Amino acid sequence: MADQIRILILEDEDSAARSLQKAISRLWDPESFVVLEVLETISAALEYFAREEEPDLLFMDIQLSDGISFDLFESYQPKCPIIFTTAYSEYAIKAFEVNGLHYLLKPLEDNDLKSALDRFQNQTREEKEDGKLQALLESFKSPPAKENFLVFAGDSMKLIPTDEIALFQIIEKGLWLSTFKGEKFKLGKSLDEVEMELDPKRFYRANRQIILQKKAIIKIDLYFNQKLIVQAKPDPKLRIVISKDKSREFKSWLEK
Repeated sequence: MADQIRILILEDEDSAARSLQKAISRLWDPESFVVLEVLETISAALEYFAREEEPDLLFMDIQLSDGISFDLFESYQPKCPIIFTTAYSEYAIKAFEVNGLHYLLKPLEDNDLKSALDRFQNQTREEKEDGKLQALLESFKSPPAKENFLVFAGDSMKLIPTDEIALFQIIEKGLWLSTFKGEKFKLGKSLDEVEMELDPKRFYRANRQIILQKKAIIKIDLYFNQKLIVQAKPDPKLRIVISKDKSREFKSWLEK
């Protein structure tokens, strides 16, 4: 059908992607739209936009397997309308509202989705300004990256400058901070929360367990299936695996 609305979905959870498509079908005539593809990673999205025309509407989850979806905008800025899906804090949601972009809270509610789809239908592409997307990115990354982390050291507390932190690692379901001196301190936060507090030019989410500081890297080796193995301070014996999907992004980050 020539007038079908072309939809692209960026979501790394199969069940969430299926639920979204079913919800759209409940609200729109299934013949009125087509889902072009469901992409699971930022790298897959970059490859898609390199070879295909932009869709009419883009759904984007915020937390993906290879990073935050906002990272996409550093390499490519879609001109099409975007509806974000998120389970993040009210702070992020307010940023979306201020910058005139749509958002949906997970789990998705039909009423919220209908409101977002109605707004999409009532606005033209010309109303989407590049400056709004960049403003959203800056707003979401505010306040500035943390300069210190307050940790417990026995019965006292200690302030660790971010510059002295080599990596953050999940060990037995707990999050630990490791300094270049080899000190370890447990944090009462999730890795996702810490990631949002760090300078992305200095720290990189290597995988689901580790965030690594650039200057902690000692050596990078090629691994099978186009993966990478990173050795880093303070423990060179630790093997930090960079997946095939993230290897290109990781190498790009190293050069910044």
